[in-house]
Amino acid sequence: MQHDGNTLGDVIKEKKRVFRELSFKEKIVFIWDYYKVHIFLGLLCLFCVISLLHHYIFENQDTLVYGMNINVTADSMATEDFPDAYMEYSGADPKELQVFYEGNLFMGDDENIDANTDYASVMKVSSVIAARELDFVICDNYVFRDYEDIAGFYDLKEMLPADLFERLDSEGLIIYGQATNEESADRLDRYAMAIDLTDTDFAASYNLKASDGGTLYFAAIMNSKRIDEVTNVVRYIFGEEYVPVSTTEDTSAD
Repeated sequence: MQHDGNTLGDVIKEKKRVFRELSFKEKIVFIWDYYKVHIFLGLLCLFCVISLLHHYIFENQDTLVYGMNINVTADSMATEDFPDAYMEYSGADPKELQVFYEGNLFMGDDENIDANTDYASVMKVSSVIAARELDFVICDNYVFRDYEDIAGFYDLKEMLPADLFERLDSEGLIIYGQATNEESADRLDRYAMAIDLTDTDFAASYNLKASDGGTLYFAAIMNSKRIDEVTNVVRYIFGEEYVPVSTTEDTSAD
């Protein structure tokens, strides 16, 4: 039985033939046009693998705390200066522990964020949350509302000492949010999901600003295994003394 038109095999052979006939420059353009997303993601994965290997094989240090700026602009040295400052504040041994604080992550439907950057940022954030590595985020309204809806943030009233929580709440810095029940679509009870850092000295010291020009949110990730250390990050931000916590990470499943 004959088939009208080209078969899949014919199409593949034709593309291979055409590719072989291209000049070197044309081949580079062809590959970039058709596979730039794959190349970008491949390089991102390679970078992550190399970073992890370097961390676990050569540095052999545990993580004290891991934070991210998402949809936040900052001084160029902020992601280096904060870890150094926080390590000094905590008194931790840099040979045994280190602080991760990442920036340059942007996501959403803003016209200034291209599709590749959005996709790569979403994949990066999702992967570290799934691995229970991310402890806190500093973000804009878009990211906060996205994770608010799935109850992705820890209840600050449960996390923070009562006196610190009451202090921040009385100053109007506690932001309450509501998640949605996936099955019934009903809104759940409101709870303390974030802290408003917009006009704080901490934000000013690193020139942290929400990329949308609005509120700058600080929130603890719901499945963080270092939630006590996130409390110390809040203490650091608001000028309180460090309270040592156990360095044994909670590896139990939620």
